[in-house]
Amino acid sequence: MPDPRFDTTQRDGVAGDVKQTAHTDGLRWKQLYEAVLANTPDLGYVFDLNHRFIYANDALLAMWGKSWDEAIGKNCLELGYEPWHAAMHDREIEQVIATRKSVRGEVPFSGTSGRRVYDYIFFPVFASDGSVQAVGGTTRDISDMKAAQSALADSEKRFRALVAASSDVVYRMNADWTEMHQLQGRDFIADTESADRNWLGKYIHPEDQAPVLDSIHESVREKRPFELEHRVLRSDGTPGWTFSRAIPVLGDAGEIVEWFGAATDITARKQAEQALLRAEKLASLGRMAATISHEINNPLEAVTNLLFLARSEGDVPEVVRERLDTADAELNRIAHITRQSLGFYREANAPTVTSIPDLLNSCFNLLRGKIEAKRAEIRKEWRGDVKVTAVAGELRQVFSNLLANSLDAIDARGKIRVRVSEERAWKTPGQRSVRITMADNGSGISPAARDHLFEPFFTTKGSVGTGLGLWVTKQIVDKHHGSIQVRSQLTGERRGTIFSIVLPADG
Repeated sequence: MPDPRFDTTQRDGVAGDVKQTAHTDGLRWKQLYEAVLANTPDLGYVFDLNHRFIYANDALLAMWGKSWDEAIGKNCLELGYEPWHAAMHDREIEQVIATRKSVRGEVPFSGTSGRRVYDYIFFPVFASDGSVQAVGGTTRDISDMKAAQSALADSEKRFRALVAASSDVVYRMNADWTEMHQLQGRDFIADTESADRNWLGKYIHPEDQAPVLDSIHESVREKRPFELEHRVLRSDGTPGWTFSRAIPVLGDAGEIVEWFGAATDITARKQAEQALLRAEKLASLGRMAATISHEINNPLEAVTNLLFLARSEGDVPEVVRERLDTADAELNRIAHITRQSLGFYREANAPTVTSIPDLLNSCFNLLRGKIEAKRAEIRKEWRGDVKVTAVAGELRQVFSNLLANSLDAIDARGKIRVRVSEERAWKTPGQRSVRITMADNGSGISPAARDHLFEPFFTTKGSVGTGLGLWVTKQIVDKHHGSIQVRSQLTGERRGTIFSIVLPADG
């Protein structure tokens, strides 16, 4: 049977002296709670089922400014609580009795000591038969803790604002970097407002994904900041460079809760560094070329003299004489290149009216051995003689380089089509131009490689190529006020590469 002192009929005033009952019960509760709540700064108390205090610890009595006898047996209103506060307690007590579960909340106060915030919990006290016989509770002043949390939040906001103001990208990652929580890209890279587990493929350049992951795993393992310069995919899809740094946010137990990071766009700096490196490579190449050219000059002069003597013999067969003439022309071209390398070239070979078909035919003769080895089919498409004003040796170098590249790209019995046509220059009315097109059905060039074809030291031939052929080709075409374009496909019926050069026509 339930203890009659906690029979709910008391709530209707059927029982006897409530004051005396509450006082007696309070003594019993005091014995039960004294050891736990007597010396705590928390406010400890017990309500009977009629919402009257039947226990209050010393901290609560001190706050009320009342003795035990003055407080026990009274409800919240009788003890001076504001009506809204007393009504709130009544609702919470009834909820605990009805649900048999604890209730927790916060309540603000404004008094002589300023605004305070209290955290409270009401919990059921069960009788031996499982019925609720009372409602216990504790209240704690959490004003200082709330103020500290607010200050920390404000500080974090200011810190994030400072980082955001000085960075091009701000981001948040989960503890093991498997998920990006948020990213502000500021038009440098795309924003992420919701959790994204595909952030690596979305933002990081494919060639840099492995080193980025290696650095992340090391930072997670050692709980130290992540720092790395790496390439990213920008908002427009083009690659860019960033310096990224993230710090781990630790929980109370020292575990990583999340990562907060910032990144800066360093694309311009990286491009400048790469340009400087290319310039230094070119300077080194120039110094080396000058040295080699100096050493070549002496034997070159000797071979030139021997050719002159051979051609001067009276009984030289005509076919041999033609070959000696071709060798002499090529030696002159080599001498011209060496003079350029040494800095001795002073436009001694000034631009002259030059036949494009004649230059192309000389390239076919020069590369005849390679053409025959590939059993390549060469298709020439031009009518009559088309002329430009140019340095013949330099244009021959251009055409030879393009023809050699096509021969490298085609399979056995591959096809190369060379076309020369005259057209009107659309930019300058009345001005005519010459278009030289060299097309092959070879392996093709990938879109990524096409973007770098005319850069020095870039090659698609691995260790075989120097990466200078097309760069020199473009320099020569630019020098002749022309333009060069490339189109290429890797698969299909139109597989292959087409180089197109446009030069101002003569006359």
